[in-house]
Amino acid sequence: MILVQGTPESKSHETRKGYDYIGLFSCVLGLLALNLLITKGFRWGLSDPWTWYMLIGFVVMAMVFFRTEMRLKDKAFLDFSLFKNRGFNGACLSNFLLNIMAGTLLLSNLYLQKGHGLTPFKAGLYTLGYVILVMIMIRVSEKMLQKWGYKKPMWLGTSITALGALGLSMTMLPSNVYLMTVAVSFMVFGFGLGCYSTPAADCAMVNVPLDKAGVGAGVFKMASALGASFGIATSATVFTLLSPQMGMHGAAQIAFLTMSGFGILSTLAVWWVVPKVIKE
Repeated sequence: MILVQGTPESKSHETRKGYDYIGLFSCVLGLLALNLLITKGFRWGLSDPWTWYMLIGFVVMAMVFFRTEMRLKDKAFLDFSLFKNRGFNGACLSNFLLNIMAGTLLLSNLYLQKGHGLTPFKAGLYTLGYVILVMIMIRVSEKMLQKWGYKKPMWLGTSITALGALGLSMTMLPSNVYLMTVAVSFMVFGFGLGCYSTPAADCAMVNVPLDKAGVGAGVFKMASALGASFGIATSATVFTLLSPQMGMHGAAQIAFLTMSGFGILSTLAVWWVVPKVIKE
């Protein structure tokens, strides 16, 4: 709050009547139903009515949301006209998929504590390399952006991040070797994420009209938040669901491979959706 006080205020000159509360609440309720379905559905089972309540609730809220947004157009909670640009689409889609890998952090802490007997503090120390490398690479990625443009650093970043999650999946290694692998893998993970972040933000913002820059930035950041929330839900669900059948080590391996798979999907999104040359 202290730092925000120095931020200059900016106000839109556009006069806008009302607010799209229907779009807002249908989006929130629909995502809540989907999140509960992902995290609790395997415990409830298909015979439990709550599973069907959440599924039907998500479908209904999605229909309400899309019909409302299409009707309101530029006055909607989510302006779909932004998605007419491939560059913006690729940035948001890859950002969403890559941020699903945030579940790796939760999964690693759970597995190191339960599978290797570490305290929460010691388990958290193994992720420090991730934080340090992200901070370093954000500055380096600015130079990469200036030299290569945004597409190459983006797919390099997503590929390297997926490689870091792949290293974490080596749960068959002896404990002392695996712990060293975790430390190195999180450094690789942070290196890739830092390499991706600045070029991706630039890709998103240069591909939206100037008068919709604020909305575009909000959608891009919303993709990050949604990806992280679904990643945490997905990683915890896979790990918890498979632990009784495969054991803790096997379940953690599959969960880490799932997270790595989202990194690969993010790379494919950059390759196929983000254009090489943006026509002026």
